[in-house]
Amino acid sequence: MPIENLQSFRFEAGHRFLIDANVWLFAFGPFPKPPRSGIYDDALRDIRIKKSLIHLNAFILSEFMNAYARIEYRNWIKKNYRDVPEEKRPIFKKFRDHEDFKPIADEIRIAV
Repeated sequence: MPIENLQSFRFEAGHRFLIDANVWLFAFGPFPKPPRSGIYDDALRDIRIKKSLIHLNAFILSEFMNAYARIEYRNWIKKNYRDVPEEKRPIFKKFRDHEDFKPIADEIRIAV
């Protein structure tokens, strides 16, 4: 399929799409929506209304989940370890075992 302008594209039943993790992050990620995310919201809505097909694979799903968790990790570090030297901050893997990660894991589960 050639590259199309998302704002003028006409979605139809039977169209099939493999949507990048970045689009999913704009639509369902853990940050305020940037102005251009409305384009993605509109496209996802139109895809559902027109009954086009969305394909999702494990790689894209994993990339979305990992990026979401890493964004929240960076926010957590800024909030809790702002004045701590980087080499003394908890690493990402330790954060995933922390009590503060549990509600984030639930948010990711709901988003997925």
